[in-house]
Amino acid sequence: MAELAVYDNDPTLYLFTSLTAGSSHIVTATSRIETILKANKIPFKGVDTATDELARKLYGRRARGKKLPLLVKEGYVIADLEQVEEWNEYDELKEALGAPAVPAPTPAKATPAPAPAATPTTTNKENEPAANPEQNLAIRQLGAEAAKVAAAKKPVPEKISTTNPLLAEKVNSPAVGTPTKGSDKPDTSSILSPRSIPLPATPNPAAASPS
Repeated sequence: MAELAVYDNDPTLYLFTSLTAGSSHIVTATSRIETILKANKIPFKGVDTATDELARKLYGRRARGKKLPLLVKEGYVIADLEQVEEWNEYDELKEALGAPAVPAPTPAKATPAPAPAATPTTTNKENEPAANPEQNLAIRQLGAEAAKVAAAKKPVPEKISTTNPLLAEKVNSPAVGTPTKGSDKPDTSSILSPRSIPLPATPNPAAASPS
């Protein structure tokens, strides 16, 4: 029994068979067990008892009447084809064989998309500082000076058309505002005075009413 300790301490799942026996039943059953184990992703190792003397001794001592092919683990015969098919039908194969659970694939972490570049925002007019009273006064003074300069550069018309005959005579008269030679003061003798113009007669209400 000491020689079988190699299998007793080995957690590997073995598939004992005899491919050189010439039995079609053993070949077919072995292929069926292999298919079920591979479909459930259960690792195993095949052993031919016809060529492996230690495996043949273990089968002869511990098979207990079961026929090849057989599953052996840790020195014990645990199942034949009939038992394997039953466990597979009820989805109990991995639990019965003590197969390690296959870890589920870890989902790949999604790479976050780069944040869109921030577009520069236009400055609102509301953010512009309001002009203080001193700035408004300076602006008005500059406008007044510019108006004076423009008025000084504007040529004075020689004659001004007007519907008022007195104003036309006063403005268009060549003697108005024109100083005589040798005198600094202009000659105002030709300018009509408002007092020299007679006022219209005041109407008499008594004379206008019928007798």
